[in-house]
Amino acid sequence: MTHANFFAVLIGFVVFISVMTDAALAQLINGSCNTSTRTGNVTSCDAQIYYYFLSEQPTRVTYLKVTAPAKQCSDVQYIVYGGEGRREMGRTPFLAPGQKSKVRLGNLSAGVQTVFIGAVGKVGGCNKGRLVEFGADVEAVIEDK
Repeated sequence: MTHANFFAVLIGFVVFISVMTDAALAQLINGSCNTSTRTGNVTSCDAQIYYYFLSEQPTRVTYLKVTAPAKQCSDVQYIVYGGEGRREMGRTPFLAPGQKSKVRLGNLSAGVQTVFIGAVGKVGGCNKGRLVEFGADVEAVIEDK
C-alpha cells in the first residue's frame, strides 16, 4: 500500500468515526417475555433488552428515538433504564404501529453507553391480557441543548 493510499484510507476512517459520534445507527431490538403481569388495561413484560451506543458529545443532549414496528398488533409503551441500578430514565407514550417518540437521556459522559429497554402493552388487538413479546427500532440521537 502506498503512502497516498494509506492516508486516503486513514482520512476515510476518521470521517466515518466523526460521523458515527454524532448519532448511532438504528437497531432492531426484540424481547420475549418470560412473565407478563396485568394491571387494569395494561400488561408489563419482565424482559429488558440492552442497546449500546457511543457517546462523544457530552455538551449535547442525547435522546433515544424509538419506533414501534409497523406490524405491531397492539399499542406499546417503551421504558428506558440506565445507570447504576438500572434506574428509569424515561418512557414513551403508548405507541401505535409505526409511531415514533424520543426519550431524553440527557448529557452523557463520553464513552460507550448502555441502556435497557422494557415494555408495557395496552390490552387490545393481539394483547389479550398477556404481553408475549415486543420489538422496536431504537437509535441514539444527539441534539443541541
